[in-house]
Amino acid sequence: MTITHTDAVGVHVPFNEDFPVKYGTEYSTHHVFVRLQTDDGWMGYGEGTALPWFTGDVTAGLEAVASDWLLPEVEGQSLNQAFTEVAEFRRRFPGAYGAMAAVEMALLDLKGKRLGVPLSTLLGAKVRDTIPIVSVLPAHDADTTRQKASRAVADGYEHLKVNANGNVATDVERINAVLSELPA
Repeated sequence: MTITHTDAVGVHVPFNEDFPVKYGTEYSTHHVFVRLQTDDGWMGYGEGTALPWFTGDVTAGLEAVASDWLLPEVEGQSLNQAFTEVAEFRRRFPGAYGAMAAVEMALLDLKGKRLGVPLSTLLGAKVRDTIPIVSVLPAHDADTTRQKASRAVADGYEHLKVNANGNVATDVERINAVLSELPA
C-alpha cells in the first residue's frame, strides 16, 4: 500500500454566534481536512484544527504546513514509512499540531481500513460505546452564560465547559452562574 495522492484544504467553519475568548472574539473555527489515496484505491481522511489564541495557528497556516511540508513527506511512501516520516517531521518541525493531527488521522484511517478494524483497536482498546458531547460556553457576562447553560442542560448536555476571559472576578461570577443551573 503506497500513498499515491494527497490533498489538503483549509476551511473556516463559522460559529452560529460570536464567541468571546480571552484574546478577543472568534467568529469561526480553523480547520484543515486531509485526504490520502493509495495505489490500491483506499482513501484515508483526517481533520486538524487550530485555536489561534492558544497555538498561533490559523486555517491558512494549517493548510500550508499540510500541503507544502507534511504531505510531500508521505506521498510515495508505504503506509508504515509514512508514519515514520510524520514522526520525523514532528521532531524537526515543532508546532503545527493541527496539520500533523490531520495527516496522522488520515494515516490511521487508512491503516484501520486496511486491517478491517476500528480506530479504537489501533489505539489500544474500545473503552466506551458513546462519546460525551461538551457544550462550550463563551466568556459572555454571567447572566448570558447562565441562560446558555440552562438551555444546554435542557437540551441534554451533561458536560459544560466555561470559558474564562482572564478577569478573575467575572470568571468566578460566570462559573457560579453556571453552577446555579446544574441539576443537583
